[in-house]
Amino acid sequence: MADNPSEKKISETSGVKAVLDEAAERIEATWREKLLRETADLRTENALLMAQVDEFSRKLAEATDRNEKIEADCNERIAFIEEKFELDTANLELENNELHAASVRYLADARELDRQVVQLHAEAVAMVEVMTQRGE
Repeated sequence: MADNPSEKKISETSGVKAVLDEAAERIEATWREKLLRETADLRTENALLMAQVDEFSRKLAEATDRNEKIEADCNERIAFIEEKFELDTANLELENNELHAASVRYLADARELDRQVVQLHAEAVAMVEVMTQRGE
């Protein structure tokens, strides 16, 4: 049978096919192992990245909370300062009005005193004239 070239070709073809099948199985197994390793590596890397994302998310939440507290504190301080400014301004306006009223009163008093001085001066001049006429 081995002498028949057709049979020889068939048996060589069968042997080559078996070698090729075995090589294909080895290649497939090698690729499967490589794929499994890479998949495991990617899963590990993904897990690490997810852990980083979780950590960053936690830190962001903490920073956001701190920022909100700082903003609330600033808003409270601003409100306090604005209220104090308004009160101080009202007090200064009141004090200014009181000082203005006092200065108007003092001015009126000064004018009255000036009028009295002029009157006293006129009376004194008149008395001097009367005394001069009497010969005193």
